[in-house]
Amino acid sequence: MKDLRLVLMSLKKNMAAILESESELNRLKLLKKNYKSDLEKKKKELAALEKKSKDKEKIQEKVDREKKKLAEMERERNTIEERLNSTK
Repeated sequence: MKDLRLVLMSLKKNMAAILESESELNRLKLLKKNYKSDLEKKKKELAALEKKSKDKEKIQEKVDREKKKLAEMERERNTIEERLNSTK
């Protein structure tokens, strides 16, 4: 009878340890799932930011080209204006 009690107590302890391990395993699985979804979200955010950055670079390049064109036009205008003033 004592042996049976000892076996039952041992089984209860083992069962408790198994339940604790399963609980920990489930917690870790949930944590992994959360990290995975967070990672995917961050990847999408990064891709959006990279696209925005590229678009901004393209816009800046266009602005720089237009500034260059404007500066050239101003030089031409100044040259023409100087010619006109020198002929007076």
